[in-house]
Amino acid sequence: MNNQKQTDVNSVEATRINSMAELISTLAHELNQPLTTIAMYAQACLRNLNDHLHDPEMLSKALRTIAQQAEQAGEVIHRLKNAMPKRELFLEQLAINTLILKMASSLEYETRDNAVSIQYQLIEGLPLVHVDRIQTTQVLLNLIRYLITILTAAKITEPKITIRTVLYDPIRVAVQLFDNGSGFLEKSLGSLEIASCDKEMDLAISRTAIEAQGGQLTMSHDSAVGTCLQFTLPRVQENQL
Repeated sequence: MNNQKQTDVNSVEATRINSMAELISTLAHELNQPLTTIAMYAQACLRNLNDHLHDPEMLSKALRTIAQQAEQAGEVIHRLKNAMPKRELFLEQLAINTLILKMASSLEYETRDNAVSIQYQLIEGLPLVHVDRIQTTQVLLNLIRYLITILTAAKITEPKITIRTVLYDPIRVAVQLFDNGSGFLEKSLGSLEIASCDKEMDLAISRTAIEAQGGQLTMSHDSAVGTCLQFTLPRVQENQL
C-alpha cells in the first residue's frame, strides 16, 4: 500500500513538472517579442539622451511603444494564468515538523541577501496532518517571503523569523510564523480579495490553498512580539490511521 501511494505521489510530481515545463516554454515564447521590443526602444531612448539629441518626438514615440509592449506582455501573462488548470489536491498524512525541516534548505536562498535569521520552535509528538505537501510547502515559502518583505521595509537591525508548531485544538495543528518587525504591509489579510502587489497576491493565494485543505490562515500583530501569520491544518484522526 505504501509503495502504491509513493508511486501515485511520484506520478503527480512528474505530471506537475511536465505541465510547468510546458507553461514556462509557452511563456518564454510569448513574452520574447514584446520584451525584445521594449529593450530595443529603451536603448534607443538612452542613446538619444546620451548623444544630447533630446528629440521629443522620437522619445515620445519610443515611450508609447514601450508602454504598448508592456501592456501586451501583461496580457500574455494574464491569458496564460487564466488558461492554467487548477491543480487538484493530493492529500497525504504527514508530520508537519518534517515538512518544515525539509523546506529549511530553500530558506537559505530566501534569506541569503537580507540577513534574516530563521529560528524553529517545533513541538515534538504532534499528530500527523492531512494535507497537500506541495501546496503547504509553497504556503510556508510565501508567508516567509511576506515577513521578509515587512522586515526589509522596517529596516530591522537584526531581522528574525520564528517558525513554531503547536497543537491548536483537538482536531487541528497550527503553524505560527512570527517576525520581530513593526507591522503589516498596506493591507490586512481580511481585505485581500483583490491584492495590489505580488506579496499580497502570494498571501491571498496562500489563504485559498489552506482553506481548500480544511484549514484557516489568520494574521495578527502585537507591538511587543511583531507580526504573526498562523495557519491551521486538520490532524489525522485515529480512525484514519
